[in-house]
Amino acid sequence: MKKIISGLILYLFIFSTVYAESQLPKCKGNDLSKYHYCYSAYIFPETYKFKFSEDKNYFKGNLKNIYEGEWLVGLPYGKGKFMYANGYIYEGTFVSGKKDGDGKITFGNKGSYKGRWRDDLPDGLGTYILNENGTKKTLEAFFERSKISSLCYSSDKVMQSLCKLTTENYQSGKKTTIILSEIKNDSESKKLLNKIIGR
Repeated sequence: MKKIISGLILYLFIFSTVYAESQLPKCKGNDLSKYHYCYSAYIFPETYKFKFSEDKNYFKGNLKNIYEGEWLVGLPYGKGKFMYANGYIYEGTFVSGKKDGDGKITFGNKGSYKGRWRDDLPDGLGTYILNENGTKKTLEAFFERSKISSLCYSSDKVMQSLCKLTTENYQSGKKTTIILSEIKNDSESKKLLNKIIGR
């Protein structure tokens, strides 16, 4: 009973925050194919097959997949919030069911990514954060399909300055920042990226 009540409270919280931002009419019924240019919350049944995402692991877990936001031809399109069954939460914009535009995803207690997306992958300027063992690691970079872009290693000093890895220890207060172009083979930032997104 506790699970049902806490789930209902969470659902109402999401519904009230996202709905306040949308000017679209409310979607009617439960048939997703009829959700066109409207706004609604939808709890996906466990048997639903997600065909529009690069990472199928988002949709597997102990919770239900819930989307609250704007729809077009039966797919998330526009502003919305998606709570994935694995505990990840994305809030931002969607295009044809994929994360696209500006948005932030929180990877449970692993960390987060905030920035530009294209075709369901980080693409553009963005920031990954990982909190682990009393240390906060922040990776700021240009991304191309979830990989660090060659822009970070160009000879342009402005581009280089936007691509950095910062490590901060909460206990000692010690903070170090390394420009990615100074990291040989970029191994530190790749490890961080893999650790956060679990790939």
